[in-house]
Amino acid sequence: MLVKTNHTPALIFKDEDEMQDTLLISQDDEIKEVLKKRIELITPATELYPAGYNLDNLFGKYSDRKKRA
Repeated sequence: MLVKTNHTPALIFKDEDEMQDTLLISQDDEIKEVLKKRIELITPATELYPAGYNLDNLFGKYSDRKKRA
């Protein structure tokens, strides 16, 4: 996904409620809340990650994953 305001790539972190006007993105190792109308989808998740991919690997910390394993 590309954030339109500064044209910097970011990943959608959370979009639970489609009725809300905002969503959370992961950009520059930070979680930010942005308006949906300010983003432009470049590549859908179906092209980025294969079926069954564990998204915790992207957003979770290594130490947390290691504790769970």
